[in-house]
Amino acid sequence: VTALLRQAGKGLAHQLSQGKNRAGSLASRVTMASELLNEQLGAMTHVVRNGGYIIRGVGCPLAAVTGKHPGVCLAMESLVTEVVGNPVHECCDRAGRPRCCFKISRK
Repeated sequence: VTALLRQAGKGLAHQLSQGKNRAGSLASRVTMASELLNEQLGAMTHVVRNGGYIIRGVGCPLAAVTGKHPGVCLAMESLVTEVVGNPVHECCDRAGRPRCCFKISRK
């Protein structure tokens, strides 16, 4: 199931980014990923820069399923990884009102 969810996230990234390339600085790619989540999925995310990059959400566009199926966050982690081109770790808050969170690693 995990592999299937990760593959779904990768496919979604390719479909939603519609040819936008991963060129540019890490900062610009992280911003592009946050904007993609906002524009295409209705998320309300922003980028936090604190020695690294974190995409934080005010909410979660998939909240109806993430509480019962946290693996859905892995699909979104794969989506962000594909757009950013660096390793990403989901750090989503699934308690109460779920909120997205993706920590981007420097290679």
